Amino acid sequence: MKKNLLLLAMLALTLGFTACSNDDEEETKVEYARPQYSDEAVKLIFTESVPLEFNGKNIALKSMELTESGNYLIAFAEETQMPKVKTRAGEMLQYLFNTYTKQADKYNLNGFGTVKINKLSASDFTLDFVIGGISYTIKAIINSKNVVPGSTNTNNACKTWTIVNTRVEISGVKGFYQENGCDINSIVAYVKQHAEIEDEFEANQIAKAVVFSKHGTFSIVYANGKFDMGTWKWDNMSKLTFTYSWDSDEMGFSFTDGKGAFKFDKNYAQVQLNGSVKNKHGENKAVTITLNIK
Repeated sequence: MKKNLLLLAMLALTLGFTACSNDDEEETKVEYARPQYSDEAVKLIFTESVPLEFNGKNIALKSMELTESGNYLIAFAEETQMPKVKTRAGEMLQYLFNTYTKQADKYNLNGFGTVKINKLSASDFTLDFVIGGISYTIKAIINSKNVVPGSTNTNNACKTWTIVNTRVEISGVKGFYQENGCDINSIVAYVKQHAEIEDEFEANQIAKAVVFSKHGTFSIVYANGKFDMGTWKWDNMSKLTFTYSWDSDEMGFSFTDGKGAFKFDKNYAQVQLNGSVKNKHGENKAVTITLNIK
């Protein structure tokens, strides 16, 4: 297990920090404007394997998610020839992550093609893709797992957030590290030095944005367009606290004890991410990463 993954996991989903103490689930003091595609966000699981051609490769689709704020995430079936996505975590399963827009009844998936979603029943759909000028129709069902309950707090959280600045604190260490933006290399170097970690870190990324969706997806997007992905859910919706983990199938290990919290304030928010790393003395050092986001 690479420590930089641990830090990224913390950095990602812990986008939360000082939790509000309200007991009323809907007593959120700040309510942001809802993202453009809040009412259309969906995650669909394909129920048939239809061979497609994309960038000269034979592919098959596993699932497709459209987020509230205009990002899409396509998972390719394992048997596809699609090259595996190289992220800070190493090789994941095959995914494509980018932005989308809607025009009339079709979604333009930047870097992939277009898709029209046809609803057949409450759970059954067909999707008409046009990829490289070739049309494909694939059956799918709606995802019913890991959906985050709807509320004002959920609507506030489920966005694509730009990282403004970052603060890192380590248990037992005086002071903290703070910077504008989010340079993973600098953060890892600070934690490695002050938590006394000897393991090698492979960090050379600038984290630009974090994405939360109501389908339980959490992603960190880097300046070079690559991304890391995990899952999240509310721990206490009224107090704005959540838990998160990385999918072991995608990240190579499970990080199941991540805790985070949101704090909403006007057009900005904060996310505090809590986790731990083991140092050269065999001690677990708690690390808190706080992000100001907008």
